[in-house]
Amino acid sequence: SDLIGERIDLALRIGIETGGSFRVRRIAPGTMILAASPAYLTRRAAPRTPRELAGHDCLTVSSRQGRSMWR
Repeated sequence: SDLIGERIDLALRIGIETGGSFRVRRIAPGTMILAASPAYLTRRAAPRTPRELAGHDCLTVSSRQGRSMWR
């Protein structure tokens, strides 16, 4: 997006620095977690191994390069 043209003073982005003309400052470490609601786990048994995750539904965070992969 055109931050200057849209008169945006500040943009927060999550991810790795990709170069360019932006001034970048890390403000906090980032972590991702895997979580499920109790209602979901009532309908679907909790996975016991990472391999079992392939059979589960997942919401992922979109990124500049496209949607994250559920592996």
